[in-house]
Amino acid sequence: MTELNPASTEAAEETVAEKAAPVKNASIKNLADGRSDLYRLAPSKLSVKEGFNSRVKDFDPADADDIALAKSIAVHGIKQPLAVFVEGANVYLSDGHRRFGAVNYLSDVANGEAENDHEIEITADLSAIPVLVESKDGTEADRILMQITRNSGKPFTALEQAAVFKKLLDAGWTDADIATKAGFSTQRIRDLLDLNKKAPAKVKKMIQSGEVSATLAITTMKKAKGDGKKTAELLEGAVSKAKSEGKKKATAKDVKVAPDNPKVKLRALFSELTFTEEGDNYTVTMSADEYATIRGLIGF
Repeated sequence: MTELNPASTEAAEETVAEKAAPVKNASIKNLADGRSDLYRLAPSKLSVKEGFNSRVKDFDPADADDIALAKSIAVHGIKQPLAVFVEGANVYLSDGHRRFGAVNYLSDVANGEAENDHEIEITADLSAIPVLVESKDGTEADRILMQITRNSGKPFTALEQAAVFKKLLDAGWTDADIATKAGFSTQRIRDLLDLNKKAPAKVKKMIQSGEVSATLAITTMKKAKGDGKKTAELLEGAVSKAKSEGKKKATAKDVKVAPDNPKVKLRALFSELTFTEEGDNYTVTMSADEYATIRGLIGF
């Protein structure tokens, strides 16, 4: 494959590419329609468009799956070409950010700019990597959606999917458009968009750490009627309860939602208090918050 000159869109489209491997079957060659878009490009000539990728981290040396990918690339090189598009003098990555991150990590290891804690032996030639130039017909929104639909590697998390859907919404798509093209139900799209919009940082952090699932966060937020602060409080309580029972992840049964009926709320609150009998009298100790809740429920 020849090296792609990123000077202009015309250069990207007109450069004649050397085939990755010779076509051995003449019938395939006869059936082929058009030119090849496959090139080899030095990693330093690739650019990552700011805000385009929706992954929280393209490559994380602390992630076992990412290191496994880096080890494979270190030996076998990039087997699946990265997808790129050209804008002016820049060649931007549209698919393969994680693989690109692995290549950059391996480069840092080779140059002594990153610790080789994983004892990776680099034998593959990574001075130029295969890239596939996308058609000019694709829109920015199409490329953003393909982060999910074309992804064959590490799946996007629910929050990362939500970030993709938010960008598509900003691009003028409806939730129904997104659902149809992404292969999700419209309700799932709406739930993830709602989670992305209303969930406070505390809730998103619990999802990212794996303490709660995105589904649990969504159902809890619905129970809290969209109140982000209340959702965070309920989930924090659920995580605390789960951990006290030796569990790493909270489930629906760990979420305690106080009922809306004042009488039922009072009954639930009183059931949590400890009463001490002293002859004909009873003594009860409660927190300031519990006292304030009782006053509010009885109209003081």
